[in-house]
Amino acid sequence: MTLIPSNLSYSYFVLWIIIIILSIGVLKLFIAGNNPDMRPLHKQNTGILKGTLFPFKTFRNTKNEEINLNTKNGSILLFTSAGCGACKSLYPHLESFNKSYPDLLLVLIIQGSNDAIELLIDNHSLQNIKIVRSTSSLLQESKIEVFPFAYYVSHNGIVLSKGLINNVEQLFTLVKEGLIYKKQMRKEVV
Repeated sequence: MTLIPSNLSYSYFVLWIIIIILSIGVLKLFIAGNNPDMRPLHKQNTGILKGTLFPFKTFRNTKNEEINLNTKNGSILLFTSAGCGACKSLYPHLESFNKSYPDLLLVLIIQGSNDAIELLIDNHSLQNIKIVRSTSSLLQESKIEVFPFAYYVSHNGIVLSKGLINNVEQLFTLVKEGLIYKKQMRKEVV
């Protein structure tokens, strides 16, 4: 019976350690790629620049009431279109998102006719959400190129984060990215 020389068994041992380390690395990459909280939002290079002032401080909702964006913790401005399929998949989750962040003002800005907007409100129980009917000038000044798109705006109107929002998890990511950016801004001031 022949025995494997000790330096050969040492190289097998090192080889197995390398394989295990690489496997763990690939697994972490796979998990990160499938976790929406760990992926950046798309279309962050479009719209109003992060760190700059959002062009509106108030809106008029569908009931002609004024909505003031000067709130303590900021606002989420979600731009959608009545005919957008991805937008329609968001509507059923907005109430629970709103409850998850009661200190943030959620404003849903919808492009579409009054009838289409009323139908969306009724079909998706959006009565507790602040809803604004979009205009072409509002979209143009807000630099909206694609739907659904959202901004997280601070209490003083600074864009903290922005991006394309295709699911409710990405709304949570928008808030997380905005909070991180807010902390970075505070450190730069100090």
